[in-house]
Amino acid sequence: MALGNYNDLLTTIPRWLNKRSLDGMAGDFIVLTETELQSRLRSREMQTTVDAMVNCAATALPADWLDATRLWMDGAERALKFCTPDALEEIRRRNAGCAPTHYSWTDSAIELAPVPTGELLLHMTYYRRIPTLSVDAPINWLTTRDVGIYLFGALTKASPYLLDDARVATWAKEYDGRIAALNLSSQVALHSGGPLTRRIRGYGRGVNPVPWSASAGGWKR
Repeated sequence: MALGNYNDLLTTIPRWLNKRSLDGMAGDFIVLTETELQSRLRSREMQTTVDAMVNCAATALPADWLDATRLWMDGAERALKFCTPDALEEIRRRNAGCAPTHYSWTDSAIELAPVPTGELLLHMTYYRRIPTLSVDAPINWLTTRDVGIYLFGALTKASPYLLDDARVATWAKEYDGRIAALNLSSQVALHSGGPLTRRIRGYGRGVNPVPWSASAGGWKR
């Protein structure tokens, strides 16, 4: 049978497991796979750009945010630089009254330094969560790109029910290989024109976060 959407997966997973008694758990295996993919997969289809008007020390992260790749103030020549929360406070004291040049992560917000003295437009390109599959939403970009990632991921999540089944290692190798291949192809596509840049994340508590919105001048959701 064809394999291309959520409903197909619900039927195919028990057949591959050869355990029809697990039919009702196929959806759980898919959910577990999706949860893991949010941290392991970084494909170009996951990237989007949004903006927010900021006039305070912090702005809230989008609800579907996973990782940011670039932040910049509208009209600025350079992207904002990451710094630790401790360094952020020092930059705020030393450069009070200037436009933001640095940022740091908090629990659910982005902290800026120096603190904006007026209303400014902040842009961010980031990796967003993979849309969740369901009966009402049976496809997403990943089922179109490589539905096998869902299939082999779900099969590995069924391993506790298969005990010493030798197929688990084969499925896990296929699953890991497909994730690695998709990540690699996306990195080549995204960075073919320039070097990769390492980004380090820090955490703290945000102050008066404001919401993000879809960017009128950037990519549409």
